[in-house]
Amino acid sequence: AGLSEYPAMPRVEWSLQRYRELVEQSRGLICTHDLAGVLLSVNRAAAERLGYTPDELVGRSLGDLLAPAVRHLFPDYLARIQRTASDEGLMLMVTRAGDERIWTYSNVRSREPGGPDYVLGHAHDITNIKRSDARAGEAEALRSVGQLALATAHEINNPLTVIMASLQLMQAR
Repeated sequence: AGLSEYPAMPRVEWSLQRYRELVEQSRGLICTHDLAGVLLSVNRAAAERLGYTPDELVGRSLGDLLAPAVRHLFPDYLARIQRTASDEGLMLMVTRAGDERIWTYSNVRSREPGGPDYVLGHAHDITNIKRSDARAGEAEALRSVGQLALATAHEINNPLTVIMASLQLMQAR
């Protein structure tokens, strides 16, 4: 849809609406937080992935949504994002139901003119990919164990064949 399809809407208002829809309708996990980690906005996809509504997450610390095992790393992230303009990596998130999800994130520090710094957060849930990778690794390990068992059985069978033949020969005498 081009701008000419929205003649009654001023160009700036149309542009703002388009960006709002981009964030709200995106399947990407998008949020903003202040430099203390308090969530300022969360799109629907991110909130739903965690089992919440956006309104339930705004005002909460992003650190509270991290798995307890990694929560102690959150101050390090905040220090990095204050020191540099961006940060990326993995986050282990916990859903409302208590399930752990692995998100890869790429965040950028920003500032509105005359306002305080804040962070634009963008993430993807890669839990299913990581689980598939782990299952593939387990399958490969099982394949290796199976091959080792076959090789071991072959090595055991060779001497047993000689022993059995010798026993049959002794019985025949």
